[in-house]
Amino acid sequence: MTEAENIAQRDANKIPTLIGVSNVDGVTPVTIYVDPTTHRILASGVGPSGPTGPSGPSGPSGPTGPSGPSGANSTVSGPSGPSGPSGTDSTVSGPSGPSGPSGPSGADSTVSGPTGPSGPSGPSGADSTVSGPSGPSGPSGPSGADSTVSGPTGPSGPTGPTGPSGANSTVSGPTGPSGPSGPSGANSTVSGPSGPSGPSGPAGVSNPTIKYSTLFETAGRFNKDGIAGSGAVTHGANGVNITTGATQASSVEIEFDAGATFVYLDRSPIMSCVARVVTQGSDFDVYLGIGQLTLSATAGITYTSAMHSGFKVVRRSSGTAVSSATNGTASAETATALTAFGTGLKALMTIQTSTTDIKFYVDGSLVATHTTNLPSGTNTPIFSGQISNINVADATTCILTTANVEFNAL
Repeated sequence: MTEAENIAQRDANKIPTLIGVSNVDGVTPVTIYVDPTTHRILASGVGPSGPTGPSGPSGPSGPTGPSGPSGANSTVSGPSGPSGPSGTDSTVSGPSGPSGPSGPSGADSTVSGPTGPSGPSGPSGADSTVSGPSGPSGPSGPSGADSTVSGPTGPSGPTGPTGPSGANSTVSGPTGPSGPSGPSGANSTVSGPSGPSGPSGPAGVSNPTIKYSTLFETAGRFNKDGIAGSGAVTHGANGVNITTGATQASSVEIEFDAGATFVYLDRSPIMSCVARVVTQGSDFDVYLGIGQLTLSATAGITYTSAMHSGFKVVRRSSGTAVSSATNGTASAETATALTAFGTGLKALMTIQTSTTDIKFYVDGSLVATHTTNLPSGTNTPIFSGQISNINVADATTCILTTANVEFNAL
């Protein structure tokens, strides 16, 4: 190739054309051939195609369609309105600029050859009154900064479906005010149901009772028995005193006799008396209650000698004076030790329920209940007070203020 042939020729528009170099030595110029109709480069070989030259200039864009109407203002943004329609495609294509020549085919390689220089742009076509088709969209530019002015609000979207009802509240709401009272109804001519029956009253007395009571005011009314040593009975303003005196082997008893024989021990007898052991010797026995027990000035009182129920106070060798509830038959006794009576005045009571039990009370308080060796049948006297110093020369005195015995008459 001559030197003149090494220089790229210019086309009718004075634009230089392209030439290539040999892929053998990378120096020898080689003329590039193109198709005169399609302007495509004529090339052969199995190597990869070189990069495509730049596209010719795009025709002008068609006019933008009109914007959709603005939605009414809303506090909730609605969905964006649809874009306006694109302008009508042009029916006349603008002339395409000539394609740049293709670069020479490179040898087979895993590395692409260098890109050839871009061909010259073709001349701009005359302005057309009809828009050509839109060229391909270029890459998106960077996002613009957020606008500080809000666009018009679109119309409100449709209301969403109602959510499920909430669970029932476990806390009661405040009570509403009471409504006005309705008018009174007419008086009913039908009686309402009867109210429930009231509780039954206490049972009335179904059995008459016989009662004996004394203040020990008259000496001639009472029997005195078992008098020994300096034992004595003295009536006064406060009742009756029974005392052993300070003589060894002294004793005495006073009896309140009904004057008749009754089978009263089976008729729920009740005995009460007020008494005090005001002087207490070193050794003594005192019994107050229903029945008459065996009394000895030297051996004291035998509590298994007769039917009885009442109270006893026993002291031996200057020890503690033991107060007890006692009842028994002619062969056995049941006794319960109580809080010591001391020398103060005591209200004593026994309540026998037929042959079931005997309850013992001191100053109104229940202190014992006996269910064994209950007295029964006939007994006389109905009350007795007995005392003995048990063969010790020391005085013991008991004052009886009152005594009462009652039992069922039938």
